[in-house]
Amino acid sequence: MIHETLRYAHEEGHTDVCYSEDGCRFITCGSDGDIRIWSTEEGEDPIHNCIGEWALSVQQKGDNLYVATGSNDIQILKLPEGDRHGVLDRFVAPINHIATEKDTQLIALAGEDMEVKLIDLERANKEVLIFDGLAGPCLSVAITSKSKMVAAASGDSKLKVWDMEHRTLLKEISCFPRVNSFANAKVLYAI
Repeated sequence: MIHETLRYAHEEGHTDVCYSEDGCRFITCGSDGDIRIWSTEEGEDPIHNCIGEWALSVQQKGDNLYVATGSNDIQILKLPEGDRHGVLDRFVAPINHIATEKDTQLIALAGEDMEVKLIDLERANKEVLIFDGLAGPCLSVAITSKSKMVAAASGDSKLKVWDMEHRTLLKEISCFPRVNSFANAKVLYAI
């Protein structure tokens, strides 16, 4: 086991991290509103970009970074420079988590508005499919391999799994503490 040196990333508060698809970088965002693109090489300074008052989640897909901001939108930044490249979409409530699947161009969004949103990046109209039925804020989301199912953890204590093609609920399990918002969660609802 090799112990890597620690790197200071963000001020106190929630921080999210993802690796680039090529494994050469890792990307962090935090409650300070900053996004940082780090090289896995030791000693290099990160690329730094302030995207707003706060950032909740970051995910890389292709040449783009998708960042959930405090303005209830998903900003698109280009890799490796971190330059702004537009907005994927705007929503009525914060997006708490972003997930992608490597074999498709799907992006899943966990919303504070008690919904999972699914967007196919290949479609020109960027249609948003909604998976609802949650009785609490959606805190975490995941897409299975080959995009057959989508799973979400919510503040109503439930983990729900839907069939993506038919948009039907397959499974519901009570397994998390109840919470009324992402900001009040005491544990990480990672799935």
